[in-house]
Amino acid sequence: MMNQADLRATLQALLLSESRADGWLTRQRWYADKGRAITSLEVVALRLERVGEGTLALAITELRFAERSLNRYFIPLYLAPIAEDAGVPLGRIGEFAVFDAVTQSWFGDWLLHAFQSHDDGWPAEIGPAGLEYLDRAAPYPAEVLRGEQSNTSLRFEDVLIVKLFRRLQPGVNPDEEALRVLSTQGFSHAPAYVGSLAWLGPDGAQYPLALATSFVAHQTDGWSWLLSRLNDIAAGGEVDTEPERLLGRRTAEMHLALASAGDDAFTPQISSAADSEQDRRRTRSGLIQAAEIIRERADALSPETQEAIPKILAALEIADADVAGYDAERGLLRIRTHADYHLGQTLRTKDDWVILDFEGEPARPVEERRLRASALKDVAGMLRSFAYARGAVSLAYAAADRETAENRLRQWESAARAAFLDAYRQTISDAGLNLIPASDEAFGKALRAWELDKALYEIGYEARNRPEWLTIPLSALMQ
Repeated sequence: MMNQADLRATLQALLLSESRADGWLTRQRWYADKGRAITSLEVVALRLERVGEGTLALAITELRFAERSLNRYFIPLYLAPIAEDAGVPLGRIGEFAVFDAVTQSWFGDWLLHAFQSHDDGWPAEIGPAGLEYLDRAAPYPAEVLRGEQSNTSLRFEDVLIVKLFRRLQPGVNPDEEALRVLSTQGFSHAPAYVGSLAWLGPDGAQYPLALATSFVAHQTDGWSWLLSRLNDIAAGGEVDTEPERLLGRRTAEMHLALASAGDDAFTPQISSAADSEQDRRRTRSGLIQAAEIIRERADALSPETQEAIPKILAALEIADADVAGYDAERGLLRIRTHADYHLGQTLRTKDDWVILDFEGEPARPVEERRLRASALKDVAGMLRSFAYARGAVSLAYAAADRETAENRLRQWESAARAAFLDAYRQTISDAGLNLIPASDEAFGKALRAWELDKALYEIGYEARNRPEWLTIPLSALMQ
């Protein structure tokens, strides 16, 4: 095996070769810079370990782009003799083939041991029950889950999930931080924190690499579960809102646990006039951007949406009055929230809910994702998810059959919202924490502002990426 300096240089050349790994890298689901021109790639850190007849090379790569920005990625590679049957190589270095290490049968076992390693440059941490989970997971092979978008997750049967963070950001990972706090607070409706692995960068900052949590046995994710249920309701099935009521209670319990943690990073802060003003500015900016994107993309919209553009623009102007609802939150507590809360971040178990992925919106900087916010940000996110589920099922119907189904679905949504909010508000009220406005009027005004904020984001996203679904957020604006 060549020395580390030569290996770094050779890996850099390989990873930039358009005929080899550059194509592989940009095709990965977790690669977050698709469409950007890479001007250089440097392997800034490399950890080598002998594995069988080959070498595990944990590469931290720094990609620079044409606009002079950069991102760092975690790329575990495996260098083995060409004759070794390790799958399809992504390139060659001398007498060795280079493979994606994550796909190797031994990688899961290596990963479990990595959480118990003592390398100062690659620090690891184990949670209170971490060793027990790692021991229980050890007999099982790791299965790479294919649904991940921005990371890579491995499942060890019904014991453990390990998430590898691919695009690296310095500082504490919000998901790791929140799960550690929720485990300490005894909140049992989120996965248990097991352990974490990081890389210590040259600037002294830690870059989270992996997070291990307990596996949660479940029927399916909340989004898929609800779509199936709404298809039945649209066809005339019974409306039962007890699941939504329970989700409201679990959401409140999550907020109470996050607000009650003794950790300094979770201490609630009193909402000020400056906080309200910042929220107003953000939402008003969203109103302007939504109007601009509707005008700019008018030709790509459906004939029905094009015809409604004057009404849409008028509704955006009228909605500006709802921005004042943020003022109803002055003096309340702002807390660490889920920050990206929707049905896809939940699991439906046999008769309950589990809440996942406290990472926040991955595209935002870590420090921004760790800011305190109104608890109603999460509440609005879930209510908008209800609306999206209703809209997705309705759009699947042929136009001639849609009216009856839509009426049934809207009856469900109205009842589901009421059940969710009733349970949420009652649970918060019983705890005596000043997280939400107490009066119906003030609560309604603040919630409308947060739902508007979320719907404006959805309008921009759908207009750019999925114009056939634009009617879903627009319907919230037009009501």
